[in-house]
Amino acid sequence: MVFLRVAVPDVAPPPAAGLGERLRPLGRPAVMCVLLAAVAAVLSNLLMQTYLAPFLDEVAGVTPSGLGGLLILTGIAGIVGGGFSGTLGDRFGPARTFALAVAVFISAMAGLAVSWSLRPAHLAFVVPLLLLWSAAAWSVPLPVQTRVLALAGPESDPQALALSSSAVYVGASLGAGLGGWLLGAAGLGSLPVAAAGCALLALALFGLAERTVATTASVNVRKGLGDREANV
Repeated sequence: MVFLRVAVPDVAPPPAAGLGERLRPLGRPAVMCVLLAAVAAVLSNLLMQTYLAPFLDEVAGVTPSGLGGLLILTGIAGIVGGGFSGTLGDRFGPARTFALAVAVFISAMAGLAVSWSLRPAHLAFVVPLLLLWSAAAWSVPLPVQTRVLALAGPESDPQALALSSSAVYVGASLGAGLGGWLLGAAGLGSLPVAAAGCALLALALFGLAERTVATTASVNVRKGLGDREANV
């Protein structure tokens, strides 16, 4: 709090927005698709993370004290992944960055599914998978926010950021709920498989957003050409 008080300047708050203005970005199909992709991506992460302790106990006999050390390592990996995501986003754009993060996440889930089938698995096999998983999961928010802001337009920046944060929390709550249901219905081994499936859904939704943008741009170009020909 002291650092924030010293380093962050005071900014006058914007005028209060009504509910309609807050939800206006949802009227754009591409924005809705990206937000749904964020829900699915966070859902896939929390589906696994919420029940990580019993999973690791069954897979590799990780004790509560050992779990604390692993969480520290995965937290560090997440910070590194988040920073690397920013670099990739600047260089390759949010869509490719999101796709890469999801691909790494799915690979980590596949590895955890294999470790479940081979249990007891050695920590030397499990820990790198956890680090990749955390780095990939923490790489997701930045490309989502970047794309939502670009699609919503500068006039809707506060609303777009708020909706992006809401999508994260919706995904977190749904992930914990779905994970709990799967835990009772199919057991711990189903969690990484389901997480990978939800991540694939997130990738498809993000891709749908990009196709929506491309289609809209193509329609606008054809309309502009048609108007120019009519004027000629």
